Amino acid sequence: MRVKRYLSYAAAAVLLLAAAPGFAAGADELEEQSSPASASRGQSGEPARISVGAEAELSAPPDIAHVTVGVRTSDPSLERASAANNERMRAVTEALRELEIAQRDLHTTGYSVSFREARDQRPRYEDEDERPGAYYVTNNLRGTVRDLDRLGEVIGTALEAGANQVSSVQFGLADREALAAEARREAMRLARLKAEELAEVEGLRLGRVLNIAEHDRDGVPPMLRSAEASTEAVPISPGEVTYRVQVSVSYELLPR
Repeated sequence: MRVKRYLSYAAAAVLLLAAAPGFAAGADELEEQSSPASASRGQSGEPARISVGAEAELSAPPDIAHVTVGVRTSDPSLERASAANNERMRAVTEALRELEIAQRDLHTTGYSVSFREARDQRPRYEDEDERPGAYYVTNNLRGTVRDLDRLGEVIGTALEAGANQVSSVQFGLADREALAAEARREAMRLARLKAEELAEVEGLRLGRVLNIAEHDRDGVPPMLRSAEASTEAVPISPGEVTYRVQVSVSYELLPR
């Protein structure tokens, strides 16, 4: 997986020292404590700590696409509108199966029936020629394309088989967790680097990790949308999938 890295510090580090007089006075007084263990704790018994925040952002080209196509039919008879819709959607599904798209990668995402009153003469959309006094049946099918080189073929096949709408094309990663795990590791590395730099300024060093919190900022995957679709080839640019993660980490502070 080709991965781009965009790494940055997300938040200003906050140096939180426990209410120990030794820490309040500085590193020199810390060295006068009886032992390293006692030097790292304040009067309350809690260890002195430093808390930092860091962010990592990684990007990679997508390797799968989720395509949602729809069949919309109308007729004054609900039975005929539904029957026509079912027939066309069955043909779309069979055509996609012939392209070796697995059944597990095809599923219905929406089915709706509406009725337009005869007295309502205006179309619902400016580019839509709807008949008043008719039932409208819409069935949406979502398919996962695991070979992006065949994405245009899949859309074209669905339209030729009877689909008359393409509501979205959303790109993603088959193994998204691998990118997320790498982003977490980068964020933790940056957090420790920042904490070490700040502790060194005060003549201290880091001890054990006291707390870790992750703030998931998963980026929105690239998406194409269109209300209507034609069988003409349309250039599709998948872009990149981005994953961002923020972490907040607290470390124990010890004298050098």
